[in-house]
Amino acid sequence: MNRTTSLLVCLPLAFLAAGCSSLPEEHAPGRVDRLSARQAARLPPPEPAFTLADVEAMHKGGAAPDAIVARLRERGAAFRLTTADVLRLSRAGVPESVTDFMLNAERSAAQENCAGELARRDRELQLRLQQRDQDWMLRCNAMYPPFYSPFFPLRRYWW
Repeated sequence: MNRTTSLLVCLPLAFLAAGCSSLPEEHAPGRVDRLSARQAARLPPPEPAFTLADVEAMHKGGAAPDAIVARLRERGAAFRLTTADVLRLSRAGVPESVTDFMLNAERSAAQENCAGELARRDRELQLRLQQRDQDWMLRCNAMYPPFYSPFFPLRRYWW
């Protein structure tokens, strides 16, 4: 092989290798697309978080316990109440049904998160097991030649 032939072979290979070594600009990791000011202006304003002070204010405003619970359920507020928070609510006169709902909502949220995580792990495990079984079947089927068996004349080896 002469020098020009080797150059003609190596040059396209070098260009191909250089093209494969970098990602295009739109696939760069860590890039975050930001909203324009016009798009951000069209978004609704975020609702402020529901706090213990809001619960106390609703109670002092004369709201019924069912209305407070309905508002908490509507907003999806999940509190992580400490003993001091429970004492603060009881001193403010907030009914125990509201405090119980807040405590149970925290537990329910934790249980839902745990159940979701367990379901996700179970799905991943099932997919891995299916992939393992498929790989095993491919390995096993590769050992048999493709012919009709005299013992099973109407079935091929991969059926």
